[in-house]
Amino acid sequence: MNTNDLLKMSGGLLVALAGCMANADNGSLVVPDPFLRQISFSVEELKCVSNVNPKVVSMDFSDITRYRAPGSGKQKYFEKMEEDGRSFVRLGLEKKTAFAGGICPVDPIDVRPGMHYTLKCSVRSPGGLCIIYLRLLDEHGRNVSANVLVPNGWTYTKYNIAVYRMGAISSTEWHDETASVQIPEGVYKVIPTLATSFDGKAEWYDCREMTMTENPSMTVRNKVDFKHKETTDDGTLVLTSEDASLRLRASMKKDSAEAFKVSVEVSDTSAQPKPRALEVALEWKRDINGWTWHKDWRTDLTVNADSRFSNFKNVTGLPVGLYPFTTVSRDGNGIAIGTELDDPAFEYGVVTRNGISSKRALGLLKRGSFGTSAKLDWIVYSFSGRWGFRSAARKYYTSQAKKIPVVADGNSKEGMRSYLGVKASQLPENTDDFGLAEFIPNVSKAERKRARELGMAVNPYILAWQMPTHHFKDYNVMPPMEDRIAELKSWLPITNERGHRNFKSKSDLAKLVLGSMPLQTDGTHPLSLEWYDGVVHYWRLNVDPRLPAPSAASHFFDVISSWDLDTIDGVYLDNVYIQNFNNVRPDHLAVITEPLVYDPDTARPCAHAMQHQVVFVKALGDRLHPLGKKISGNVFAGGAYRFNATLIDIFGSETGCWGNGKDRDKRLISGEAYPDNTACEKRFFAYHRPVSDMMQDGNWTTPTPAITAEGVAGYVEHHLFYGFYPGIVTIGGEDFPGYRGWKRYFGPSRQCERDRALFKRATPLLRRLNRAGWQPETFVRSNNKNVFVERYGGPENGNECLVAVRNTSKNTVEAEIVPEPELGRIARLIPLWHEGVPLEPEAGASFRTKLPPWRTEVYLAVTR
Repeated sequence: MNTNDLLKMSGGLLVALAGCMANADNGSLVVPDPFLRQISFSVEELKCVSNVNPKVVSMDFSDITRYRAPGSGKQKYFEKMEEDGRSFVRLGLEKKTAFAGGICPVDPIDVRPGMHYTLKCSVRSPGGLCIIYLRLLDEHGRNVSANVLVPNGWTYTKYNIAVYRMGAISSTEWHDETASVQIPEGVYKVIPTLATSFDGKAEWYDCREMTMTENPSMTVRNKVDFKHKETTDDGTLVLTSEDASLRLRASMKKDSAEAFKVSVEVSDTSAQPKPRALEVALEWKRDINGWTWHKDWRTDLTVNADSRFSNFKNVTGLPVGLYPFTTVSRDGNGIAIGTELDDPAFEYGVVTRNGISSKRALGLLKRGSFGTSAKLDWIVYSFSGRWGFRSAARKYYTSQAKKIPVVADGNSKEGMRSYLGVKASQLPENTDDFGLAEFIPNVSKAERKRARELGMAVNPYILAWQMPTHHFKDYNVMPPMEDRIAELKSWLPITNERGHRNFKSKSDLAKLVLGSMPLQTDGTHPLSLEWYDGVVHYWRLNVDPRLPAPSAASHFFDVISSWDLDTIDGVYLDNVYIQNFNNVRPDHLAVITEPLVYDPDTARPCAHAMQHQVVFVKALGDRLHPLGKKISGNVFAGGAYRFNATLIDIFGSETGCWGNGKDRDKRLISGEAYPDNTACEKRFFAYHRPVSDMMQDGNWTTPTPAITAEGVAGYVEHHLFYGFYPGIVTIGGEDFPGYRGWKRYFGPSRQCERDRALFKRATPLLRRLNRAGWQPETFVRSNNKNVFVERYGGPENGNECLVAVRNTSKNTVEAEIVPEPELGRIARLIPLWHEGVPLEPEAGASFRTKLPPWRTEVYLAVTR
């Protein structure tokens, strides 16, 4: 019996429970769904406290028996040496680098969760990079690096099941390399490993001491005890803690898709409110031992007594789920808990044997007449279906249907982007052979007119959240940061001289940057240094339109207003990725009405860069969408899609190997350059909206050969499986070093002509897939784990049914393709991409196919 049957049988009861009910005994809300039953709430408060008697652990290599090689330890690539009476260890024997060539202590080092540590290594090398790895262990000594929050500033590596951090290029003189780390919750021991990476010049890397020192402060968590529980007349649950001076109010309502929206208000009830950092959790408690956790639609894991499952991105030390819900199921029935599609929440889910906990970061900070309370929303629902994550997604899309942007207006042509550097008048003849549908100019009206004559949408380029102010020859000639800031301030009175990149005046540029410059908890301002024929210094900016002008937002809105809007179809937003900084600048926080988050290192309430980004993109859409204009974005996977899920009309990003010539064609053909989890994240958030990627390939220092025809064909075939438009900007073959030398694929070099026939075949099929519409539940199974399946169209929307299959392995494989009853009786599968005869059903209505390595095929399913 599935959930729908239970709901029907419980009709009379559910009418009585149409509102929400609170259980005053255990402080939970009763959910009018016999599968969900009830949900509860909890709050933890984070505080930064002083660390009494900091501990120092020193490792000086005097007793080499206390150290070993990481991993199996069967082969050592280090040896103990002495110099001036001091012992040191030399890494890099046989030029072995990175983790396997490192050294670590035999015994783990005890640490405390929430504590900040500084790791220091005394090192030297003629040209190596210092890499510090940490394996994170629980109280039983088990490696939990894959299951806990990655410390801010560190990166997780699945190959070594550890987190790591890169140091600077070393010198031949002894010097200290340092790294700071906050120990995640659930970690009680660590194994530090020192390793190295050579730049081709080094032959060795020396270390004579490592130390781990506890910092003077640590972040602790205290669970709030809500001793008083009551239910109001309208069914609202109210939890109160006098000790913590906190109140939580929770209510619930049902939407048309039988999903429940849970609204929670958290308030500071103290007479003189103080800044507070809280983690608020909605919990579905039930013994789910033996159930299945669906990490995504490719990965299912069984829940057991020791399970702690989560799928999140580390966003400046805060965990954010890659998907907007967490889901588990058993026997075709499941539960999903998360946030709505248009809610850019700092939320993530944790699955244990005891159920699901969906946690949200919240900072309370009094700002004038508001800030001492905040409203948070969740969505919870049960679902039926044997497709796990996919079945949960189907119901999620139904629940969020009104929030998903309209796919097309009937006049739009989907396809690839023509990026900066190529004028419309320079494009090849018959541009639609390549599926070119979007022109991204920063040029004249004549070029915009020509693009429209070619049937292309015109979306001018803007880069809103960073501003260049300085350009340096190389990394070794940059002045100190304080000098750069002083120079910026010195521009304030200069009104008669243009600023960097032809800004109308240095004064206006300085006012904009100084007014929009965030302040981080350590007193610094976020910036980035990027190499484009030299080092460009970019200030990261707060683009909140509510900041007083001149600001980053006011500048870009003025720029857009100055355009002749009749000659454009929208705006192209570059570099929509996770911006990693927190902002505690008081005048910036004063204009924010949305709930704040907190800095996990200091427990200070703050705004996050992604909150600034979201409010800017929303304001941009509020200006453009009523005029029928669209927002096209260079949106990168790894979190940015969730934050911009309903704000951007055309998704996609730059992709490719970026000049890494090693096995470049193979990586494009196999899809290694574009991992499946990245593609799935894009497909989920785009749903039926188009995704248009842009390959960028070239090398800043050493010109590379052009990608071969086979490499481009593999790139196109890989994208075909996901229904993504495989745009290309550059494919290498440049004549001289530097970004300016990168040849434009559709430019005067005409590299594209070699591949015209390929795109002429692929474009109509890609548009056909997108017109049919991707469906989360495939209703088609493959008996080979290496053969993936996706479905476009079908019974849900009355469109033709297209089935895409892909061999993800390096071997030729045979696979049985088994349609399920939901698709009806399939008479044959007609191949649409590669030449071949239609597949006829075998016994049991299954189809057998043979696929060469990395092959994609698209079949038209013909029903009887």
